[in-house]
Amino acid sequence: MAKWRRKTKGDEAYEFEVYPPGTLSLDGVDLSIRVPGDAAYEEELKRRQREVFGLQIKMFQGGYRAIFAFEGWDAAGKGGVIKRLTAELDPRGYKVWPIGAPDEESRRHHYLWRFWNRLPGKGEVAVFDRSWYGRVLVERVEGLAKKPEWKRAYDEINAFERMLTSDGVQVTKFFLHIDRKTQLQRFKDRETDRFKHYKIGPDDWRNRRRWKDYQTAVGEMLDRTHRPDAPWVLVSANDKHHARLEVLRICADVMASALDGRPRSRDVQVCCVLAADWLAAMASAVASVMASGLASIVASALASAAWRWPRCWRAPWPRRRRRSSSVASSIRCRPRPSKARR
Repeated sequence: MAKWRRKTKGDEAYEFEVYPPGTLSLDGVDLSIRVPGDAAYEEELKRRQREVFGLQIKMFQGGYRAIFAFEGWDAAGKGGVIKRLTAELDPRGYKVWPIGAPDEESRRHHYLWRFWNRLPGKGEVAVFDRSWYGRVLVERVEGLAKKPEWKRAYDEINAFERMLTSDGVQVTKFFLHIDRKTQLQRFKDRETDRFKHYKIGPDDWRNRRRWKDYQTAVGEMLDRTHRPDAPWVLVSANDKHHARLEVLRICADVMASALDGRPRSRDVQVCCVLAADWLAAMASAVASVMASGLASIVASALASAAWRWPRCWRAPWPRRRRRSSSVASSIRCRPRPSKARR
């Protein structure tokens, strides 16, 4: 729960349950992880995508909501991960929101305003390609937000996410981490690839020169917003195949945990009670037969068990109604219309 803390007259904020500083660190990410073999990768990718699709259908039917927010270094592979994550999903149950610089209408409001309009509806999954953490990352480093603005943004983001998780939304945040050498190689590949040339620009090279500043901002972001109800996940993304499989695995775990944590409905509880009664009756019947061997006891016990058989286990489709004899006879005796003469 959020606790009210008062230090001085000008320093007032809410405190949220946050993991201790240093729980997550970019230095602790193993960037040497690789997926051996393209065939094994493709097979595992298809299996994970089918698993996520099945979980999405169950969440859609149950009205559950989830948010997957992606942050990371430039050229870390966020777009490729999101593409594989949503490849097999039903398009009616998810939305992908690419977040860029705010437009004129968004600048007239609080910076979280444009994200409120993109929250998932009942049974939907929202995927954010960059998110509200731009306030404490790019806006902080590039000087687009004043120091008091990005410093209070940590509490505003924690409050924003806490409102969502308290309302039943599953919030998971991914940070795709690569090293500088891998980023440089991908930048050069984008400059020579005509299909990816649009992804590289002067801003990317300028951000690369401020790598240490961004690294400091990322570390403070992890220390102050990594919470049990909305955790951060650091993904080793030097190998794109590993990053895609890892994100799919974690998303499947998050969706499965949301479904497993739902309360059981009344119909399921009634079926379980009736099933337990029926099994108890059958057990007593078997025990009676083994003890006495009398045929009368067998008949009475089986009759009692059949009476206790849960009706909710019967076929859900309705039975065909038979027509009454009077209606059937009237249909059979009705004279056929005579054919028109030419």
